[in-house]
Amino acid sequence: AHFPASDHRAISGHSMGGHGALTLAFRHPGRYRSVSAFAPICHPCDCPWGQKAFRHYLGDDESRWQEWDASVLIGQTQERLPLLIDQGEADTFLATQLRPEALEDAASAAGYPLTLRRHAGYDHSYFFIASLIDDPAFPGAAERAAELFRSLHQHFHDAEHGGWFYSIGPDGAPLDQRKDLYTHAFIIFACAHYWAKVREPQVASALNGALAVVAERFNDGNGLYEASLERDWSPLGSGPLQNPLMHLAEAFLATLSVRDDKPVQTALLALAEGMQQRFIEPVHNVMLEKPRGAVDNWFEPGHQFEWFFLLESSPLLRQTPLHGSLERAFGFAEQVGVDPQSGAVCGMLAPDGSLRDGTQR
Repeated sequence: AHFPASDHRAISGHSMGGHGALTLAFRHPGRYRSVSAFAPICHPCDCPWGQKAFRHYLGDDESRWQEWDASVLIGQTQERLPLLIDQGEADTFLATQLRPEALEDAASAAGYPLTLRRHAGYDHSYFFIASLIDDPAFPGAAERAAELFRSLHQHFHDAEHGGWFYSIGPDGAPLDQRKDLYTHAFIIFACAHYWAKVREPQVASALNGALAVVAERFNDGNGLYEASLERDWSPLGSGPLQNPLMHLAEAFLATLSVRDDKPVQTALLALAEGMQQRFIEPVHNVMLEKPRGAVDNWFEPGHQFEWFFLLESSPLLRQTPLHGSLERAFGFAEQVGVDPQSGAVCGMLAPDGSLRDGTQR
């Protein structure tokens, strides 16, 4: 297929990817024509997610953290790009993690023109993003979505081996060239919702291609899927892991929400059965992060809530044993993993419910 392209580039992202878009735009003047973000982390130096990540990657010297904080960088850059942020007011991470008011204050102090649009009733999900495409109240969203779809083919697609790269640099060149299930799940999810909006053949082709790659390359033959493979699809020994499998279930559900697809429905039910057999801890029925029996296993309370939401929202999955397990896991995770005063959710618990990481999310 041929996709018309120019040397004009814009950058956008969601959540931590939204913060990445902001920092790349501020740190690389002259590279982009505009920058936008959906529900971005705006001030990572002053939120639990950012502090944990910065300490892990950059060490304890907080002066280094500021080099990667959008609310700091906006006061240092001389370039004045069009800057648009859309933020849902029902986002559960709004006050503690995202902090858009910090970026708003920094932009005001620096005289940087920022358009911050707050949307009542919207949360942190990808449905928030999909809902803005072609909405006349949000001019330019369709063009941004089309540009991102072109970028998927021009920069992320591996023309030699097939599939899509994990990451690219600001110049569009591949960085991490491994093939991971997480990336391909989100490509399926995004293409399903984008196709529902535009009904273009090339979008359907991308959706079908990503579904085929997952089925043919990542499938482990037992209803589940490898988390990561080499660029040439040779094994890395990762095995199945909970988080990418959850997002694959989400991607399958997104596909079924926009079209009838018997193979996807069959794959979704097989995935649910595989998760029940290989990831559900038998005492409290929590969803573990690694297959049952793996060394140093744990569970995350937040993932119990996410899984239960997916299962409860699907008439197909509500009939599965996995739904019953996650219904019980929800209660246990709420009991041992949620602060009764603040409602904050802790990061990690051992399978017996003892604390592993008390970072609040």
